[in-house]
Amino acid sequence: MLISAALFALSRALYYLPSTSNMEVTPTIQLLTQFTTIWFWVALWAVTFGLCVRDLFRPSGSLGISALVGLLMAWGATYLFSYVGTVIVHGWGSREWFTFATYAGLGGVIFGLLMKVGALKSRGDKG
Repeated sequence: MLISAALFALSRALYYLPSTSNMEVTPTIQLLTQFTTIWFWVALWAVTFGLCVRDLFRPSGSLGISALVGLLMAWGATYLFSYVGTVIVHGWGSREWFTFATYAGLGGVIFGLLMKVGALKSRGDKG
């Protein structure tokens, strides 16, 4: 799980690096860059990658996964706000709801798994 989390965080950090290609900037990225630079988010994803790698070599570590869940929920919320704003301004048709569901859904699944494992450990179950 940590390797997957690390690879996901690394892919996000690399994806948000500025590019010289003519890619269209999504409304969500425009929303984010109004408050802070994109480098801030690249750094947060890179730190999350580092925490996940660090946790690989520790007997019990959850900082990387916790940071990943936090970033997934933050990006999910950002895409939700951007989607609502896009619908208000441009009407229906935006596909940002799908990205919101992807980030928030993945964050929710990981969070739920962590809660379930924690509950099983506290009860002493071996399942």
